[in-house]
Amino acid sequence: MFNYQPVDTVHRTFQMTIFETGQRLGYSLDTGELLWGPVGTPYNEAGGNAYQYFSSRAGQIAYGNLYVGGYGGETTAISMDDGEILWTFNDTSAGLETPWGLYPNHLSMFADGKVYTFSGEHSPNIPPYKGATTWCIDATSGEEIWSLLSWSGSGIGESYANAYVADGFLVFNNLYTNEITCIGKGPSAITVTA
Repeated sequence: MFNYQPVDTVHRTFQMTIFETGQRLGYSLDTGELLWGPVGTPYNEAGGNAYQYFSSRAGQIAYGNLYVGGYGGETTAISMDDGEILWTFNDTSAGLETPWGLYPNHLSMFADGKVYTFSGEHSPNIPPYKGATTWCIDATSGEEIWSLLSWSGSGIGESYANAYVADGFLVFNNLYTNEITCIGKGPSAITVTA
């Protein structure tokens, strides 16, 4: 797929996607030599996630890794150094709440070692799907840090959700409530024990 493809200037690597399978390849930015790949299970083979294909066009580079989201409800971290799949985050089954049985999971923002992803698609039904979520994921381990019910306006073009991070606050338009949501650490803390 020869659309926008991410470039990692630290590892001097750029990534390409095999159109027919969705697998990733890493090439030297200096020589054009294939460094790694193909990486990932082909969409058209057993165990492949065909829905992931529809939004995993390019991905984004952060922390020396390629992060890829998609309609298949997965976010995957791939090392730009050697193509190793570091982790895959699955946003769990949507059951019958969506046509696909999964919540589309789109990349948005990277900050402070975290990956922010949002549910969303280009032509959602009204009302929005129940259970759609914004996730904050640890960029190193792939573990969920927190989640919040929300719906983003993502899913068009490169399928990136619009959000902004500044001074430790994440700001985005929550289409569930039609409000601008701001999440950040407050000036005080509460500890609850059970």
